[in-house]
Amino acid sequence: MNTKSSGSGHNKNNAAGNLQLTDISSNHLTLLSWVLQRHGMDAGTIFAEANVSAPATNSPTDRVPLVSVIRVLEHIREKTGDPCIGLKLYRYMRLTHLNVLGFALSCSSTLLDFVLRAQRFFGYVGSAFRLEIEELENSFLLRIQMDGAIFQEQLKGEQGTHLLIESFGYSAFGITQEVYGDPVPLLKMYLYGEPHPDVVAEFKTVGGEAPVITGNDFLGVEVDKVVMKTILPGANPQLARESDELVIELMATISQTNIVHRCERLIMEGLATGDSSLKQVARQMGMSERVLQQHLHDDGLSFSSLVNRIKKTLAIQYLQEDKKNISQIAYMLGFDSASNFSRAFRSWTGFSPREFKNQK
Repeated sequence: MNTKSSGSGHNKNNAAGNLQLTDISSNHLTLLSWVLQRHGMDAGTIFAEANVSAPATNSPTDRVPLVSVIRVLEHIREKTGDPCIGLKLYRYMRLTHLNVLGFALSCSSTLLDFVLRAQRFFGYVGSAFRLEIEELENSFLLRIQMDGAIFQEQLKGEQGTHLLIESFGYSAFGITQEVYGDPVPLLKMYLYGEPHPDVVAEFKTVGGEAPVITGNDFLGVEVDKVVMKTILPGANPQLARESDELVIELMATISQTNIVHRCERLIMEGLATGDSSLKQVARQMGMSERVLQQHLHDDGLSFSSLVNRIKKTLAIQYLQEDKKNISQIAYMLGFDSASNFSRAFRSWTGFSPREFKNQK
C-alpha cells in the first residue's frame, strides 16, 4: 500500500479564497464546561472572564470560533498555573462526544481504517486541523497539525494555540486506545514545538517506552504496520459504512457551502445510480465543470482523485463485509470488468481484491 495523503478540514468559501473565521464543534466547549464543574470550577465565570459565550447545545452541527476554545484553555492555564491542564481536561474526551462520527470510528475494521476514516471527516471536529498519513517502510507516521494558511492569517497571535494542539492530540490518544482496547504500542512520538517538561512527562505516560521528539510543527506518532492492520474488537464494516453516510449528511449541514463534501455525497449517489461523472455532479451542484474543478483544486483535490478516494473507501468496506463477490463490487463501483477493478484496487492498496480478503 502506498499511502501518503492529507485531509484538510478548512473551506475556501468564496472565489477569492478568503478564509472565514475557523470554527470547531461546540461540544468542545460543552465538554470543557462539564469537566470544569466536575473539578469544582465555575465554568460560567471562567467563560465570562475569557469573553466567551457558553455553548447553548451539544450538537456537532453547532460551531463556535476556534479562538474561543483557545482562549478558554489559556485562561484556565493562567488561573491554575498548571501547564498540563488542557491534557487533564481533554482526557475525558470519548467517542460518544463525537456523536455519529464516534460510532463510525468505533466500527472501523483496523487502526488504519480508523485513521483513514478520521482523516476523511476531520472537518467534522474542527475546520483548522488536518491529519496526514505517511507510509514508511515498516510503519505509518500520523501527523496532526494546523492548516498553515489559517494559522498565519488568524491564529498566530493566539498564544494558547499550542494548548489546543496538545490537548486535541492527547484526546486522540485516548480515543484510539478506546477503539484498540489497550494502549497502542508506539514506535516514536512527536510533540508540537517545545512543550513544558511536565507536558512531555504527561505524554510519556501514554506513549510507553516510545522516544519523544520535540521541536516539530505537528503532533504525531509512528506506529508499526502490523499494529495498524490488526483487526479491531469492534470491527463492523457494514455499520461503519452506514454511519459514514450519516456523517456526510451532517457535514453538509455543518457547511452548506463545503464543495468537497457536497461533491462527495453526489458522487456516492451517482455510483449507486450509474452516473457519477463530472458533468452530472456539476449539473446537480448548479455550476459548470470548470468551476467545480477550480473549487476542488483550491482544496488540493481534483474530481478524479475524489472519485478514486470514494471508490477505494467503498471497495475496502465491501471486501471487509464479505457479502458480495468481486464482480458485484466492480459493477457497483462503476468498473466495466472485474479485471479493471482489480488493477485499480492494487494501485490503491498494493493488494489484489482477493489478497486483501484473504488477510482477514
